[in-house]
Amino acid sequence: MSNKVPVLELPEFKSSIVLGVGILFPIICAFCGCGCICNSFIVFAIYVAGLLYFVRSIAVGGSYTPNKNLKGETIVVTGAAAGIGMDTAIELAKLGGNVIVGVRGQSRADKVAQEVKEKSGSSTVVGFHLDLSNLSTVKDFADKVQKTMQ
Repeated sequence: MSNKVPVLELPEFKSSIVLGVGILFPIICAFCGCGCICNSFIVFAIYVAGLLYFVRSIAVGGSYTPNKNLKGETIVVTGAAAGIGMDTAIELAKLGGNVIVGVRGQSRADKVAQEVKEKSGSSTVVGFHLDLSNLSTVKDFADKVQKTMQ
């Protein structure tokens, strides 16, 4: 199965078309010499405003709306104490997943799990101690994850 995006839907293609028209229109109007409406300042101002609008709409891009239900799935998130790990754990919990957060220190892991629960509205978040620089804690964490999944 191919995940190729059609060329006409690529933002680079759309912006190239807008840029090309943006360059060609004033040049054509300048050399037109017919004294038509294209030499009017008002038409040019409307053209520039429209061009800026289309460039902005292309630059903003699309938005992502998750449609996957993770109910019954178990997801392990390490580094969930802050930043992108925390946001990832919250969003996965919102989608219904059973989220296990691995954080250094059990009390801190419990606090992070509680915060993820509060922000996501989910009750299926658990925090366990995990120090990736210590292999014995990694093994303990893996054992706890296996027990939780059963």
